[in-house]
Amino acid sequence: MWIVGVDGKIAPMDGAYFAGTSQRAVDELHATLDSATFDVAAQKSPTP
Repeated sequence: MWIVGVDGKIAPMDGAYFAGTSQRAVDELHATLDSATFDVAAQKSPTP
């Protein structure tokens, strides 16, 4: 599980699945999570 902030909102990303989940769905889930990228340089500095 990853919990990240996106534009000031919390975005949980969970790689868990149920025992009966098809392998195709598990592979798709893992591919989606593996492809996530984060542009740290684009983050805005907090305003005091």
